[in-house]
Amino acid sequence: MRTADTAQTTESNCGPIVVSRVRYEPIPDEHAAVVLTECPQCGHDLTESAPAQVAARPAPALLGEITADVTRDPAVGPRAYRVLVTLLEALDGRRPYSQMVALDTPQVIRYLRVAAELYRRDHSSSRVLSCHVSQPHEGAAEVAALCRIGRRARALAARFELAEAGDWRCIALRVL
Repeated sequence: MRTADTAQTTESNCGPIVVSRVRYEPIPDEHAAVVLTECPQCGHDLTESAPAQVAARPAPALLGEITADVTRDPAVGPRAYRVLVTLLEALDGRRPYSQMVALDTPQVIRYLRVAAELYRRDHSSSRVLSCHVSQPHEGAAEVAALCRIGRRARALAARFELAEAGDWRCIALRVL
């Protein structure tokens, strides 16, 4: 239950604004919450303990061991920045897609071709404004970048993985 104490009226550009303070009072005992003893859908007794099948379930196993710290590869930051610059040049049409084969997977190249149709309307060149790299585990890097595509600033997300040759390769890309 609530009751209003006082009201204040102030003037603004849009007209009068009424501000009132509200005081809440405790709920009387006759309106106290009802404790359910049976399920409203199936009628099952809720006061019983959990069924044996639920209690006997094992705890979920972890997929792998939790690592305390990841050894960061110092080469991933500059490499990710250069790859993103190259990808934006291909998005603008300043670089052919054939040069992307060593840097990206076919899925990323397909995504770039579709995105180029959407973002190529404006003829100004794209560029990377900032690039932030994190390594969630060994051999993988996630990149969040701010890019200027056309006249707008857009977020770009990419995932890099360490290839067999020891070089970082972009396996996923999204312009947000």
